[in-house]
Amino acid sequence: PTIFGRHPEKMALLSAAAATDQAQAESALPACAAQFDVVVDATGSPQGLDLSRQLCRPMGTLVLKSTCAAGADFNTAPFVIDELCVIGSPRGPLLAA
Repeated sequence: PTIFGRHPEKMALLSAAAATDQAQAESALPACAAQFDVVVDATGSPQGLDLSRQLCRPMGTLVLKSTCAAGADFNTAPFVIDELCVIGSPRGPLLAA
């Protein structure tokens, strides 16, 4: 598993509990585009949701671990075109997601 984020200290918390690699979110694309079967988005931001969608392979699963007030300009087309399975999981432990 790989964690992409902006805060190394927060990523270290999860890495201490699970064997994961860490990388800065800004370095995720284009190298890791469509590379993951399952992506968990816990950002709560429209930019994080878009990055998570781009990291998820077509027909992959995107788990939303937080809510995201994307607003009226939210484009659902990439989710439909890539046939992503979107699962909401706003409460409970992250590792259970």
